[in-house]
Amino acid sequence: MDPHDPHDLHDLKVVENPDMKVEIYGELLNGTGIKIRLTNVEYVNEQVIHHWKTVMMGKGYLTVVEHDISAGHVTINCREKERVSWTTVGIVLIGVVLVVRYLYV
Repeated sequence: MDPHDPHDLHDLKVVENPDMKVEIYGELLNGTGIKIRLTNVEYVNEQVIHHWKTVMMGKGYLTVVEHDISAGHVTINCREKERVSWTTVGIVLIGVVLVVRYLYV
């Protein structure tokens, strides 16, 4: 299994919620991410939310977690992280080298 596959959501499960179900139930309106629904959630605290965010960050997403523990469900909105291309990194690096070279010559 690919740890960066957004459809592999097994890692979101935690010991505190053994009966929790995880499903992708849609894409964000602008197409830059997904919505995940967790149901049968019995326990939520900061550590559990941090775990969910860390798992999705490892898959390339920034997340917002919304929960209604009285209803037993959680919604995780996952937006793709912006990526910097290697071309951009190379151009910036060359620019820095040129500036430093001309400052010290």
